[in-house]
Amino acid sequence: MKKFLLITSCVFLLCLSGCWGMKEVQHQIYITALGLDFKKGQYYVYFQALSFSNVARQEGGSSSSEEPPVLVGTGKGDTLEEAFDYIQRSSPSPLYFGHISTLYFTPSMLKHHLNEFLDYAGRTEVIRYNTGVFSIKKDIKEAMSLNGFFGKSPAFSFTFNPGEVLENDSFIPTITYQNLIQRYRQPVGSMLIPSIKVEESQWQEGEKPKSIVKISGGYLLAHKKITGWLNINELEGINWLDKDTTRLYLVYNEKK
Repeated sequence: MKKFLLITSCVFLLCLSGCWGMKEVQHQIYITALGLDFKKGQYYVYFQALSFSNVARQEGGSSSSEEPPVLVGTGKGDTLEEAFDYIQRSSPSPLYFGHISTLYFTPSMLKHHLNEFLDYAGRTEVIRYNTGVFSIKKDIKEAMSLNGFFGKSPAFSFTFNPGEVLENDSFIPTITYQNLIQRYRQPVGSMLIPSIKVEESQWQEGEKPKSIVKISGGYLLAHKKITGWLNINELEGINWLDKDTTRLYLVYNEKK
């Protein structure tokens, strides 16, 4: 009887699916951010990839004098599909898009080709709904190549995790990919897409200026169109209308 049960168990075990098709971490390139631009009649897609071994080491408290490498690839084509395929064909390892945390759009992409991207992303399920959305006028590759403070990877920067910074000073509302697709086609109302720029005049690392990504203002989107851009000073007061505001700083001027 025991022999029969053993044989039966072995037969059933053979039918179970295992992890034979699972790929090792080092055998894939994990894309963490996408930049999208349209210029000279072609779509440009910028792929940012990080080394997860470096991120895990930094989260564990390990320190290193060397900055972790940031990989930025460029794909281009007459369509978004061609731009994505362009970079995937040149990659020595398969690209994995499940870890994308940030989207960067240039003004030309926002103004004229946002609908094409939303259609493409909706059909391919490339983007997670909680992915942060930002706009940038120039230096998109430079912004995607910057490491955080103390040699940390971009995974510890503002655009990857704005919530921690805005919890202490809710100076501007941020949006996710879910907010974008929910409100893009609404016939009424508008939304703000925060814009960023590369700044190197405020911080210094050792004896060298430290380049950082900083909020510069925001684009207003209404009725599927960009209706204007306001700088950060012109947006003062918008945080009073944001339900996610947690803390504000007020300056009292005796002359007013």
